[in-house]
Amino acid sequence: MKKFPNEFGRSRKMTEGDDFKSTIIKGDRQNFSNFSLYSYPNYIGRARLGISVSRKVSKKAVIRNQLKRIVRETFRTRAGRLQAVDCFFKFRPTKYVPNRLLIKQELIESFSKLENTKPSRGY
Repeated sequence: MKKFPNEFGRSRKMTEGDDFKSTIIKGDRQNFSNFSLYSYPNYIGRARLGISVSRKVSKKAVIRNQLKRIVRETFRTRAGRLQAVDCFFKFRPTKYVPNRLLIKQELIESFSKLENTKPSRGY
């Protein structure tokens, strides 16, 4: 099977707990209405993604999975433009069901900011 440039395989995912911890502790944070984006340069040479959507965000697994799907799809289409950086999205609970269109717009905005900034910290 051919490899596609926009694929989202295991090499594009943050899998180790230490990666998540270092991204949160040492990384830059951008806050949006429904989530926070933590970003930290990595040594792997490609952008990687981590997502956390707790039950506090929504008790319905369908909604939590939709949010993760939206993040993965947006990341997949924009990962080629990103530098070697770990991106960790942490969704926070709100009083209402998250609006998918608003989240999509905020994701595009967050990735645009990442594309236009140079890493501020070394690895």
